[in-house]
Amino acid sequence: MRVWPLLLALLWLPALAKTHEARVIHVIDGDTLVLNDGARKTTVRIADIDAPELAQAFGDASRAALAGLTLHKVVQVTPRTTDEYGRVIGEIAVNGVNVSDAQLRAGLAWEYSRHQRKRALKALENQARRAQRGLWSQPNPVPPWMFRQSPGAQSKGAPERAQRALESPRHARVCGNKRHCSQMLSCAEARFYFTKCGVKSLDKNGNGVACENLCAAR
Repeated sequence: MRVWPLLLALLWLPALAKTHEARVIHVIDGDTLVLNDGARKTTVRIADIDAPELAQAFGDASRAALAGLTLHKVVQVTPRTTDEYGRVIGEIAVNGVNVSDAQLRAGLAWEYSRHQRKRALKALENQARRAQRGLWSQPNPVPPWMFRQSPGAQSKGAPERAQRALESPRHARVCGNKRHCSQMLSCAEARFYFTKCGVKSLDKNGNGVACENLCAAR
């Protein structure tokens, strides 16, 4: 039983009984953030949506969109509960934009409210589907909750495994459009982009080491 993560989250939750501000310091995937409120760090699973897993099509795109919207910014958190892994489940807004709405509108997440009770969210998903935006450009996109049930699939309920996947060289086999250290989610990813993809902008001082601040933090 994962006692300590849950206890830490429960300690954090009362302070957030109402909407609370915190800074986003890391984006794990298209619906999971790491926040720092000045006193502690916590992982927040965004309520009412389920984004593609990183191993799925549009998984990286969903994460990149969420990072572009929230990374290093102060967001408003409205918590609801915690899960068994100690993550806070809550609503996130930034500069007046509801993050769940934004991910659904871009076609980068599925509506995932309990029993689809939130018709406005389902309407946003349907609009993206009709416009074939994002993941809906695929003929038969697989919902992440079904993908996670497939043999060998990375479980959404194990964020520590998700982080290890980001650190693995296997995850970074394909060069993407990242050009800045702020977009890198691990030292391994930064090194891959620098050495394999030739992104020289990651070495600001020209000493041959990519994203020194990121790698030094490891």
